[in-house]
Amino acid sequence: MPELTNRPYKTLAYKLGAWSCVLLMIYTLATILIVSLIGGPPQTVEECFNMLHQSRIRGFLRLDILTVFAMPLYFVLFYALYQSLKAIDNTLAALATVFIFAGVTIFLSAPSVFSYVKLSDAYWSAHTDAARSRFLAAAEAVLASDIWNGTGARISGLLVQTGAVTVSVLMLKSASFTKLTAYTGIFTHGLDLLHIAVAFFIPALANGMMGVAGVLYLLWFPLITIGLIKLSSVKQQS
Repeated sequence: MPELTNRPYKTLAYKLGAWSCVLLMIYTLATILIVSLIGGPPQTVEECFNMLHQSRIRGFLRLDILTVFAMPLYFVLFYALYQSLKAIDNTLAALATVFIFAGVTIFLSAPSVFSYVKLSDAYWSAHTDAARSRFLAAAEAVLASDIWNGTGARISGLLVQTGAVTVSVLMLKSASFTKLTAYTGIFTHGLDLLHIAVAFFIPALANGMMGVAGVLYLLWFPLITIGLIKLSSVKQQS
């Protein structure tokens, strides 16, 4: 990790991290409302194509377009957290941050809403059943490897949540963050990490765990925001 020896740059990192937290909190709340009021991701490609054909905006929301644009904020947030925690254990903080960065990169490389949109448009423009069948088959392949179901998505989740739990544990030793912030992070990201493993065996239970974790993010993000704002206002020598 590059060293920020100049205090103004550290202050900027903390402020950007705090703003990223605010945006992630808004995103989390919006996602909860979308799933509750509109519905979650479609279960079949036929449902996906029909949904995009009937309402492009509704389709974008149910296909989790907000997540695609929200995930890069993790780069900013966890870089700021690395800067705040590296004095406690630089090796562990750096390793956790690398895990998170790798996980987010893998996630962003997986097929997402834009792949479905292109195939849906081609499907509805096709003039023969044979052509439509090809686009359905291509969409089935996307469904098996997308940001919810693919191997990359699961590995991404394991990396991000393992790194986030590690960061939260380091916060227990930091005077910059409260114990409540640390324990909330451990429980939130730990639950999110556990749900990935449980999903292989009991999907219904995993969905419930993910729902609880989603609500807890609405507490974790404000706590992190407060901690980063305090760090950005502390006057230290470079």
